[in-house]
Amino acid sequence: MELTSSARTYSPAEHAHAAPPRPQAAPAAGFLLNVLDAIDYGLLLVDEHCTLHHANRSATAQLRRGEMLRVVDQRVALRDAATTAQLTTAVGHAIGRGMRSTLHMATDQAVAVVPASAWSPTCTAMAALVMSRPRLCTPLALDAYAREHGLTSAECNVLHALAGGETPERIAQAHGVALCTVRTQVLSIRQKTGALSMRDLLARLARVPPLMGVLAD
Repeated sequence: MELTSSARTYSPAEHAHAAPPRPQAAPAAGFLLNVLDAIDYGLLLVDEHCTLHHANRSATAQLRRGEMLRVVDQRVALRDAATTAQLTTAVGHAIGRGMRSTLHMATDQAVAVVPASAWSPTCTAMAALVMSRPRLCTPLALDAYAREHGLTSAECNVLHALAGGETPERIAQAHGVALCTVRTQVLSIRQKTGALSMRDLLARLARVPPLMGVLAD
């Protein structure tokens, strides 16, 4: 696993102007956690010992599936002692030195470690662990994108398959239709969305706002 980092120093004072008055701290904390829950990236808040303080919905789902991170005795860990030690070091650097870093896994997954003390609802020094998105786009976001561009039900099914990494050949086989039918549907999807190519279409899907993902639960 490769560790990369950014040396930019983070200071909680940068966001001091946005901190609510102390009497409003509890409502503000609840609002913040609700916002984190609405983000379609797995996001966890941990302290210097990697003790888990909060996991949003996406992170909770990924933890249940055993993807990337796991929780052992209330502490966030990776799959082995060596990579867990790197995670602990990165969290320490984020909290103590304001450094941002990224832990790259062998499976093309990654976890970003960023300072998050200014977000902490308990004023505890914390770091945020931001996990890779497990999919290009959530099903609900794809459905909304399809409705926005007037795709038919069949085209919407093809769009879901394309976003899941399927090829036109496999889509045709799975749906029991001719390959030329799928290719015609793909062409229609591109024309309706204005995508110049398949690569352009997938790039557009990758830019669909992730805040819609929470509605899919």
